Amino acid sequence: MTELSEHDAIRTDLDGNASHFADVIADGIDGELDDRIPVLQRMCRSAERVERGEACSLLAAWCDPLGLRALTEWSSTGADERTGYEREFGWEPPFDMFAAALSGGRRHAGADAALEPRAELGRALLRVAHRFPVDSDLAAALVLDGPLRERVGDDLQAAVDRSMARLEDPLEHKRLPFDLWTQTAGLLGGLAKLDDARAAAVAERLIKLGRGARDLLFEINLAMVAGRGPGTRAVLERLSASKHRDVAEDAARKLERGRPG
Repeated sequence: MTELSEHDAIRTDLDGNASHFADVIADGIDGELDDRIPVLQRMCRSAERVERGEACSLLAAWCDPLGLRALTEWSSTGADERTGYEREFGWEPPFDMFAAALSGGRRHAGADAALEPRAELGRALLRVAHRFPVDSDLAAALVLDGPLRERVGDDLQAAVDRSMARLEDPLEHKRLPFDLWTQTAGLLGGLAKLDDARAAAVAERLIKLGRGARDLLFEINLAMVAGRGPGTRAVLERLSASKHRDVAEDAARKLERGRPG
């Protein structure tokens, strides 16, 4: 049997059709693409920058130790505050892909056995979340993956604190090259499952800082649904009276459908 080409190993789905990265992850979650693992491992060690990142990310999503280790090392910072990826390739890491790999891995059969290396990747991503866009997949993983969330709880709280410190510094937030407001709001979903009152308090600070930005308010609505205490409920009740009609309606729906009475 002819070995799959490097291009096809990372860019095609189970049926061999051109596909998006997230779809390739999903097709391989149940082991149906395990025949690609030897090719991906070779690429993860030696391919060019873009293909190497994609190969290592697919391996990480399928709970392969080589991929998880590579993404963790690339996401970690050294004494010079540069990530391993920046030192190796001279580019900002593709954290959206790394976060998608972490999130996708929760559905893999090997997720429990790989919990600690997956948690190490989560910690590495959280340590840089105040400096880089890390994508909503990280927030989703922290809401949906209970074992992972429990392992990285302290790191999540510290990441939110670092992000808020940057947002509340008048000089810092003017220089932000990405939307740290909305990204921080997304992390509050995971925090709400650990500490409802703390998540609600941070949400209130974000609402004040965000000056009514609709995207931010929608993200806060979504995060507050993850909580089950009076603090997050109070935030939703406040936003159900927002001057933005669509934000208010969204908060009201979430109070009705996603919260206890």
